[in-house]
Amino acid sequence: MTEASDYFLTDKQLLDRFEERVKEFVFGGYSPQAEPVLILAGGQPAAGKSQAMAAIQQRHGQGVAVPLTGDELRGFHPRYQELLRESPQVLESATAQASGPWVRMSIDFARDNGYTLILEGVFRDPNMTLGTAREFAAVRFGVEMVALAVREERSRLDALHRFLNPGTGLPGRWTPPELQDLAYRMTPQTVAAAEADAAVRQITVTNRTGVDLYVNERRADGAWSTPAAAVEAIHDERALPLAREEARGWLDRYREVIITFAVEGRVNDASSGVLQRLTQDADTVVQMVDHDPRSPLRTGHQASQTLLRQLATVPMANRGQALPLHLLPDHEITDRSETQRRRQLTPEQRLAEDSIRHQVRERLSAQHSTPGEQRTAGQGPRVSSTAARSRSTTTRQVPPQSGVGGTEQPPHLRRPGNEQERGHRPSR
Repeated sequence: MTEASDYFLTDKQLLDRFEERVKEFVFGGYSPQAEPVLILAGGQPAAGKSQAMAAIQQRHGQGVAVPLTGDELRGFHPRYQELLRESPQVLESATAQASGPWVRMSIDFARDNGYTLILEGVFRDPNMTLGTAREFAAVRFGVEMVALAVREERSRLDALHRFLNPGTGLPGRWTPPELQDLAYRMTPQTVAAAEADAAVRQITVTNRTGVDLYVNERRADGAWSTPAAAVEAIHDERALPLAREEARGWLDRYREVIITFAVEGRVNDASSGVLQRLTQDADTVVQMVDHDPRSPLRTGHQASQTLLRQLATVPMANRGQALPLHLLPDHEITDRSETQRRRQLTPEQRLAEDSIRHQVRERLSAQHSTPGEQRTAGQGPRVSSTAARSRSTTTRQVPPQSGVGGTEQPPHLRRPGNEQERGHRPSR
């Protein structure tokens, strides 16, 4: 049986690969700065760090702030393609053994050579985050922290949607729910620790739009310019309801995610818990759209929830087998109690249920007509404990291909100049 350790690199291999390929990919196109800065950007997974890092880069200017994300380095493993073809089940832990040291080497290189660095994290460990801050402050770096304040319902849904990667043709990134929750819970504690640590000279709280919600800097005497209130700013922003249109969009994406997990056979022990929690989130978010529990929207929502909760809990049968009773159209129902139940629904409730049934059957029909790998019931995310303990909370089901044919990268991952000419893409 193949083990992740079969693909582990020696210390010499890690160092050689960093010097030959990784270093140029990370730092090519950037220049050391006379007054370098370390920017610690963090929040729970899927909080919107890509947008925040793009805003940070724009503020510092072209070619100044180097973005560093561990996931971006996995593809530099010399046996990456072999892992994709032959051992995808151990790819996460096998590549984490390489990407983790490469992140550390990149941090060391930036510190020793005066590069302004944006270090993305999830702020789940205050000691680790502040240890890095002190390390850079000791060599005369300015240290800033940018914390994301985002409602947990928003980031939880977006993490699952990102895993599915609908329409991109790229493999999904699975975030273990327990680590998502840990990062959400620990972000305010990490920010509180930063407020109490002299190594951090500036703290900014932002949201997924990139707007500055709170900014505080230390004066020359080391005291904060205004009373420290970053933690309060995070809690205040998290407590705000979603705007009505954003909440409507959330509900649309929620239904899409639940149905996709069910239809693609991804409901299993790893995913069912967080999917059920998502159905609870939906009951919170729908109130942000309509406060009246007797409104057509709210009654329709409750009706659709009956089906969506079942989809989130019970794996669907293999393709070709009969659909569960609650998903059958009227003309296929032989169960009298189900027939009677449907007759008692209001028009709004009936419309909501029928909409879910239609979406499920439409997705199943599309999959029947699409050639390719057929999933079996219950197949879904399987994340190794090694990968879950790696530096990043986000692991890749199968990492996306880099280079020609890939989708456009987020702004904070784009390198100055022509990457292909400079050879910045991972070698395959």
